[in-house]
Amino acid sequence: MSTSKFLEIFSTGTSVDKGLNIDGIGIDKIRSMFMETCNNRLYQVAERNIEDGKILYLSSESIGEKATYLLTVLIKENSGITQVMLRAVSDKEHGLHGFVNEIITEIQHLISTQNSAKEIGHIKNEQVINIIDSVVQRSNFETRDNKKNINVEESIIQSSSFTGLPSKSNFSGMEDISLHMDKPVKNEDNINALSSQKEYANYSSKRGLSLKDSGKSIIPYIGAIGLILVSSIVFISFMGFEPVSDVDVSSNLMAQEKDMSATIGYVTWDGEVASTNVMKQVLEQAGYDVEIIAVDAGPLYQGLAQGQFDFTTSAWLPHTHGHYMDQYGDNFVEVSTNLEGCKIGLVVPQYVTIDSIEEMNDVVDEFDGRIVGIEPGAGIMTATENAIDVYDLEYELVASSSAGMAAELRTAVANDEWVVVTGWSPHWKFDRWELKYLEDPELVYGEEEYVATLARAGLQEDKPELYDIISRFYWTQDDIQSVMMDIEEGMAPEDAAAKWVRENSHKVNRWI
Repeated sequence: MSTSKFLEIFSTGTSVDKGLNIDGIGIDKIRSMFMETCNNRLYQVAERNIEDGKILYLSSESIGEKATYLLTVLIKENSGITQVMLRAVSDKEHGLHGFVNEIITEIQHLISTQNSAKEIGHIKNEQVINIIDSVVQRSNFETRDNKKNINVEESIIQSSSFTGLPSKSNFSGMEDISLHMDKPVKNEDNINALSSQKEYANYSSKRGLSLKDSGKSIIPYIGAIGLILVSSIVFISFMGFEPVSDVDVSSNLMAQEKDMSATIGYVTWDGEVASTNVMKQVLEQAGYDVEIIAVDAGPLYQGLAQGQFDFTTSAWLPHTHGHYMDQYGDNFVEVSTNLEGCKIGLVVPQYVTIDSIEEMNDVVDEFDGRIVGIEPGAGIMTATENAIDVYDLEYELVASSSAGMAAELRTAVANDEWVVVTGWSPHWKFDRWELKYLEDPELVYGEEEYVATLARAGLQEDKPELYDIISRFYWTQDDIQSVMMDIEEGMAPEDAAAKWVRENSHKVNRWI
C-alpha cells in the first residue's frame, strides 16, 4: 500500500465510531485486552501515551474481503470510570461494522471474565465522534514520495497534528492553521493559545499570517476567534469526558412520551426467520412492543420504501436482492451489515458426480430435468432463471417454498437420489447433510454476499434509540446456525431465539 493510498482511505474512507464505559478495570488492563484481541486477529498494534490515557493504532488488510481496516482506540480514565472509544475507517463499507463489532464483542467477553469489572453502558456515538476529533487528531505524514510503500501491518502513525480551528468550521479568508505536536493536546491548550489578540498575533506571525491581509479589516478574524472561544468553552463544559450511557437522556426527553413500537418485515428464509425472531426478543427486552410481518421479497422492499415496516434484517446483498435495491433503494436506508460470508447457488448432495453447472445438461435424466426452487420472486429464483439462460440449461425451475425445497432435499438424500436445489448459506441443511455447491464459472450467482439491515426513511429521526440498537446488530455464522438448527429440530422460532438471547447476553447487552 502506498502512502497516498493510506491517506486517501484514512481521510475519505467510511468510518464508524463506538464507545463503552467500563467500571472496575484500569487502562493498562484494557490495553492488554486489546493487544490480545488484535494479536489473535493478526493486527499489529502501536500505542501512544496521553494524559490520563492511551491511544492505540491498528491497521490491517483483509485479503479475502480485499479491504483495508484502520482503527484508532482511545482509552481514558475519568472519575474512576474507564472510557473506551473507537474509530474504524475502511475503504469497503459493508464489512466495517462487522470489523468493529467483532473487536467490541471480544473485548466485552474478556471484560465479563474479570470478577471486578462490568460494562455500564455505551457512550453516545456523537460524543465519541467529538472526543476523538478533539483528542486524537489525524496523522501527519511528511514525505516527498507519496508512492513510498508502507506495511499496514506495522505502525504507520508517527505523530499527531492538532488543528487550530475546528475542522468542520469554515471562516472565509482564514488559512489552514496546524500545530504539529509530539503528542496530542487538550482543547484547553488551544483555547489558551488563542485567548487574546496579542497571543493570536504572536501565534499568527510564527505561521506566516498577519492580522492585516492586504488592508482588510481584522474584525472578521476577531469575530471568528471569539466564536471559536465560545464554541470551545461550551464544548468543554458540555463534554467534560463524563460517562454517558446510551440509556441516559435529559429530563426534557424523559418528559416526552416515546414511541416504543417496532415493526419488522422479513422473508421466510430460515436465516431471516432466525434473525427476525432474535431481534424481536432483543427489542422486547429493551421495552419495545414488536410486531413481525412475513412477506415475499418484493412486498418487503416495496413496504419498506412506503414506510410500512420500521426495518428488516433480511437484505441479501449485493447480488441476490440487488434488483430490489435498484428499484426501491432511494426510498430507505442501508443501516449496517449484520452477517457476512454468505453465498447462494445451485446445491446438490456430495454423492452427485458432477461439480459444475456447465455439466448439468449431460445428466438431465438423473435430475429429472428439474431444479427445485423456493418462493416465486425470491432473488435466488431470479438468479436461477438467469443461470438457465446463460448456461442454456435444459431444465425447468420448479417454484416451491423454503420448507418445500428442504423437504424434497431430505427425501432425495434419504433415498440416495439425485436432486438439485436453489441453496444458500448459512442454512441448517449444510449441517444436516453432506452437500456442495455446483461451480458457477460465469458467476451468475455472484460472489460472496452479506446480509444487511435496512430501515425506512426517517426512522433515525423518529426513533433514534431503536435505530441505534439495530445499527449495532451483528452476529456470526455460528450464531445464526445455532438458532436455525434448534428450529429445524422442532423448537418454535420464538423459543429458539429466546434460548440464543439467554446464552449470548454479552452480545445482546452491547446491542441494547
